[in-house]
Amino acid sequence: MPKRATKAKTRKDEKAEVTELRAMRIAKFRYGHYPPTEEEIQREIEALNRFAGMVSTPPEIIYAVALDTDPTRLGLTMEDLEEMRRRFEKDASGNP
Repeated sequence: MPKRATKAKTRKDEKAEVTELRAMRIAKFRYGHYPPTEEEIQREIEALNRFAGMVSTPPEIIYAVALDTDPTRLGLTMEDLEEMRRRFEKDASGNP
C-alpha cells in the first residue's frame, strides 16, 4: 500500500486560512459577494480618506500644544510655528 503524500498543516498555514476566511466573511457582509470588485475597493479607500480628513486636529490646538512643548517634538520647525501664529492671530482678530 503506497503512502499518501500528505503535508501536515503548520500553525502558519492555519492562521493564513483563518485570516482568509475572516476576509471572505467581511467582504460578503460589506458587498454581498466575494471577492470585491476594484471599483468597490476604490470607493472604500476614498471613503476612508475622506473620513480621515474629518477628524484632523484644528491648527489652533496644535499651536497651543506647540507653545507648551518643544515644537520639534511635534515635527514642526520654527518657521511652521511662526506661520501658525500668524494664521491663528489673523483668525482670532476676524480680519481676512
